[in-house]
Amino acid sequence: MRRAAFLLLPLLAGPQAWAAPVLTAARAASAPQVRLAPMLLSQPGLVGGPGLGALGAAPVLAPLPALAGAPSVSAAPVVAAVPAVFDERAAAPSAQAPGAPLGLESARSGAAALFDGAGPKTDEALYLDGLLRQTRGLYQRFFPAFDAEFEVRMASSRKDAVGGTKGSHEVDPRKKDAVHEITLIEDAPLGAHNERERTLTPFARSADRNPGLFKLAIQRWVSRATTLFHEYSHGVFHQLTPGISRGMNLPEPDMIRVDVATVLDEGFAVLMETLLIDRLLAGAGEPGLTPEDAADLRVRKKQRLFDMRHRRDHYAAGTYYFMHRLYKREGEAGVLSFLKDLDMARLYTLFTYDPAYRLIQGSPQLFRAYLTRTGDARLREGVDALAAYLAGRPASPGELDGLRDILRRADRSALARIARLYIKKSAADSDPAVYGRFRDRVALLDPGTARDLPEPAPAL
Repeated sequence: MRRAAFLLLPLLAGPQAWAAPVLTAARAASAPQVRLAPMLLSQPGLVGGPGLGALGAAPVLAPLPALAGAPSVSAAPVVAAVPAVFDERAAAPSAQAPGAPLGLESARSGAAALFDGAGPKTDEALYLDGLLRQTRGLYQRFFPAFDAEFEVRMASSRKDAVGGTKGSHEVDPRKKDAVHEITLIEDAPLGAHNERERTLTPFARSADRNPGLFKLAIQRWVSRATTLFHEYSHGVFHQLTPGISRGMNLPEPDMIRVDVATVLDEGFAVLMETLLIDRLLAGAGEPGLTPEDAADLRVRKKQRLFDMRHRRDHYAAGTYYFMHRLYKREGEAGVLSFLKDLDMARLYTLFTYDPAYRLIQGSPQLFRAYLTRTGDARLREGVDALAAYLAGRPASPGELDGLRDILRRADRSALARIARLYIKKSAADSDPAVYGRFRDRVALLDPGTARDLPEPAPAL
């Protein structure tokens, strides 16, 4: 068993230049023994698994401005002992003096020997090794139920005019034994020498919507740590979800034709990224995390959520309509069981323009049935039938009760988003009857639901 000792970022190392990628060996079946920062060790209730009662009462979910038609994050009952993901009101850091500097322990001389067969390490390779070990340690410490075994090749890339740190993750979904390629992208060399420098984040693209928020810069170590945790979470998603046939033809990546596997993958990565920040802030007053560090973590989270809400893309859908909704209802255990039961072959051939995809959003009961291997076949068939009926397929009197049952299970904000699509089509076709027919079909099943649908904007 190899031993690796590490602390939370920033990493302490010499002031060398950083320049090369590194291939890490897969971990042994028994996880390496680690020694974490005092802040992490002293946080109670986090070693044994997803039972998080010792963190104290769960903070109330902040009433964030929703996406257009998004479900309110306060609408569903909160699992009592589960800390909120999207609470922007984290407690202020303690006024106590900050603890000792955070960093990778200083025994660098034998670091290359930790990875058999990897060859000599450049300074940047050692730094990236430290970042990766830290990320794995944070998973083991805060999310042990999600800790997965997989091999990672770390790399870095330089791009001018990149705000903060961006990242990419690549793996062949058909191969569970494949190497995961993770690249961190910055406009400066990666190294311990500049971790305390402040930089804007990639979310500054939304600065015109909230200049006061997005003018705030954060330390590079915060940007690197959260970005790598997000990208590493894609690997966790890959390892925990069921495999697909190696001979399956997968669609080419397309930002318009996005498959639901990608939606859930991004939603999971954002969920874990924001949960990590919550867990770190829960110990913000303890040695190891300074008030400045805590403030930067809050800024990172607020900017991520603000940017995501206004972009309204598959990141937002995967987070708000699926992973966050499931986490609120069922906690970590529910998310884990969902991942392990997903019908991945189905997800790679189901796209975001499919009416059924829109209908299951925000309803764990429906999306569990529709997207998992052991889901209720009756509900799955009912979703398809209701989606076809709302799109105009006639229904016999004998089908109406089944359609009503699915309609009652659907999230009201999901129905509102579907309604807005018909409102837009009515406006584009200059034909109010397009939306009128949709509303009539809903009214035949449930007049009350039809009355709650959004009204078209008055004609000018």
